[in-house]
Amino acid sequence: MAIKLHYIALVVVFLMVIQGFGLYMLNRNFTCPCGIALWNGTSHPIEDSQQIFDWYSLVHVSYGIVAYFLARLVHKKVRWPMVLFFALIILVSVGWELYENTDYFITTYGHEVPEATYYGDSIVNSLSDTFTVAVGFTLALLFPWWLAVAIALAIEILVHWKINDGVIISTMLFFRPIASLIDWRN
Repeated sequence: MAIKLHYIALVVVFLMVIQGFGLYMLNRNFTCPCGIALWNGTSHPIEDSQQIFDWYSLVHVSYGIVAYFLARLVHKKVRWPMVLFFALIILVSVGWELYENTDYFITTYGHEVPEATYYGDSIVNSLSDTFTVAVGFTLALLFPWWLAVAIALAIEILVHWKINDGVIISTMLFFRPIASLIDWRN
């Protein structure tokens, strides 16, 4: 099954337009009301998940790397082109970003946020999160497996050190919120 790369690019752009429109319909801010910056390296709750990139952008790179390796496992069974898996990963990321920014998710999982000022991602930050998932997937596709794993581990250590979070902790807390882990992280 030959899939032209430009078709996948159109699908990805279409999905991200849907993501932006969906976030707009969820009444998310386009950018941070405090102004826009390329990077938010602080854990200030007003700007968290509001700027273009933040510490969670690196976590999304790791998710993209993990998604690539999961896609490789499935690829061995179904033999779909990897570009199709790429589009599916973007679809999952768009779906996650929309779900993550619903009032239901924010109120249900908001107890994990140390400050009560978290009110979802800005549209720009959410689109950036999907973009960084794509970056992680692409890095894992292009680099030797050991280098992609080393990058994911380095990101996990760095993000854990800077903000007490990462792929492992976020995934654990999503599936089973453990009070002591939430307290330790915050």
